[in-house]
Amino acid sequence: MNAMYGVGVNVNATYTASATANSKNPHDWGRAMAAALSDLVEQSEGDAASPDELYGENLHLVIEETESGVQIQLSWSPGGQDADAGGAGG
Repeated sequence: MNAMYGVGVNVNATYTASATANSKNPHDWGRAMAAALSDLVEQSEGDAASPDELYGENLHLVIEETESGVQIQLSWSPGGQDADAGGAGG
């Protein structure tokens, strides 16, 4: 299974990152999405992954309402173990 990923990528890991947007309007969530994605990539690079490892991968997205905006959470399981991501996207 490691053949798809860089040497040292932990295919049994799940990486999770989150960020807050101070608006409930989806047009204003881009910066929070980018921050969460950057953090996700940074975490996986600790296991010798590169941002290229995310191409074609399914990411799990959770958006939770907060008092003044939303909390955006992204997670990625390199081996595809994230059961919640199975029905997302298509």
